[in-house]
Amino acid sequence: MDALKLPLTQGGMSFTVTANLGISLHPNDGAGMDELVRRADAAMRDTKLAGRAAFRFHRARPDGDDEHSRSRSRMKLDHAMRLAQAQGRFRLLGVKLAIDAFGTGYSSLASLKRFPSGRLKIDRSFVSGLPAEESDVAIVQAMSHMGGALRLQTVAEGVETEAQREFLAAAGCDVFQSYLFAPALHAAAFEARVAA
Repeated sequence: MDALKLPLTQGGMSFTVTANLGISLHPNDGAGMDELVRRADAAMRDTKLAGRAAFRFHRARPDGDDEHSRSRSRMKLDHAMRLAQAQGRFRLLGVKLAIDAFGTGYSSLASLKRFPSGRLKIDRSFVSGLPAEESDVAIVQAMSHMGGALRLQTVAEGVETEAQREFLAAAGCDVFQSYLFAPALHAAAFEARVAA
């Protein structure tokens, strides 16, 4: 594992590779290959939660341990964010990433600092109550203001009424997506609509 930590150079760019190993042993951790591989994989995911460049032996879990599933989901998201941040080349290429469904699930305020994005997508669950629902009004105004302050383009999902569109425009939302403008279109239909 130490040998993998040495930087590699390819095409003028330097890379560092690390390994996480999960270990399961026959017969204590499983009788067959599939079970051993599944348990080694679970042990490897645990090493990723603990950091990088590590190994771990399989350890039994109580049945129905859904904390492991939540941890695995968090690990995948954190890995994706770290990878995107490390590959700042996206910005150099003009590629902008969007934080989808902002304010729900794992798209937290911390993701604004860690994730190199150019867009903040306001989830439809906050748009649906506009402009009548007081809490949706406050949340969407705050998100739009935050997006503007961070120089992120704000995109509202699920805009279904003209009243919602007007409110969002007044709140500073940059882009709207929904059936209010058009249903999903095939490429030819989209091109015809844009050309018109």
